[in-house]
This record gives sequence, structure tokens and C-alpha cells, in this order.
Amino acid sequence: MMEKHQERTDMKPLIKTLILSAMLCAGIAQALQTQEPATQGPPAQDPDFDFESNKLDFDKLEQDVREAELRKRQVSPPDMVPQGWLADFDYQSDLNAYLQSKVQAAASDGKETYVYLYADWLEACREFRKTADRKDYAKLFASSQIILLDYSYFRNKFNTQLSNLPIFIKAHAQGSLGPEVHRPVSRTASHPRKAFHELRKFLETGSTG
Repeated sequence: MMEKHQERTDMKPLIKTLILSAMLCAGIAQALQTQEPATQGPPAQDPDFDFESNKLDFDKLEQDVREAELRKRQVSPPDMVPQGWLADFDYQSDLNAYLQSKVQAAASDGKETYVYLYADWLEACREFRKTADRKDYAKLFASSQIILLDYSYFRNKFNTQLSNLPIFIKAHAQGSLGPEVHRPVSRTASHPRKAFHELRKFLETGSTG
């Protein structure tokens, strides 16, 4: 019996050591769980690396390059383009120069040029383009050159806010826009034919008055 007591006495230091080791391991594990993960930044040798989105680091780009990249990413192709309309502006080139060349080319064919401001998240913009392919509207637009232009780009470029899209804006020989504007989705017309005639008058004269 004395031997068993002696055995238990000899094991006490070992048990204490095991308990302390277990407590130490538990403490280390808890510290690792609560420790904030180290922030991983972009490699120093790659100034254009963005570890979050793998896109260009705009802070390190020249302003004109940065603006062109942003415009390219913000503008998506239109959901649909009516027959004969243009949607070939790349949103990186100079808009004024682009419009000037288009206006001059259309003028040689005896056509006026109009920019169609649209936002595809608006139902009115999508639905009107469907209407534009209808026989009577298609015939009306055949005598004009219509260029689609994304509203988000227009708003940022000219720092202006417009309402009641879509909007037609007349383009001039120097590549300038307006002031002639027309909203084809009439909110006051008592009949759709009235909206059609107002649009026809605008395309023919540049005015609805």
C-alpha cells in the first residue's frame, strides 16, 4: 500500500507539468484566433497591382489614363440598338472630335445628327428603342443619323443632371451638343400619335414649339 501511495506522489509533478502544458497550448491557440490577420499589400516592385480586384491602381496612373479607364468600365454596351442607329463611340476618344466627324459625314448625305441619351436601367429607354424599329418610327428616323450615348458618361463629362430620359440632343458641325433637346416619351400627350408628331417636328426643325 505504501508503494501505491509513493507511486501517486511521484506522479504529481508529472500531472502538474501536463496540466501546465495543456493550459499553455490553449492560451497560444486562443491568442492565434484573436490575433488580427496581417495585412497583405501589393508587391513593392509592381506599382499597378491591386490585390483586391486585380485592377489598375488608379492613384499611380496619369489623370487622363485613369479617366479613360474609368469611363471604359462604367459604360456597358446598350441592350439593343435600333436598325440604322450608331453605337460605336468607345468612351475613350474625344467626344467632340467624334461628333464632328459623324455630323460632317451625315451632312454630306443630307442628314441631321442627333444624340440619343439613354440609361438601360430605365424601362422607358429600353421600350422606346423597341418602338424605334416599328415601321412608322423607322421611316421617321431614316432621314436622320442617331447616335446612342450612355447617360452616366454624359452626366460625368458635362457635370450635369438630366431627368425624364430618354432624350434626343441635336449635334452641330463643330461637334457641340444642343441646346435643342426633345424627350420622346411624352408625359402630357393624350395620344401616342401626338408624341410621334412632336418627335417628327423636332427631327425636321430642331424644335417642338
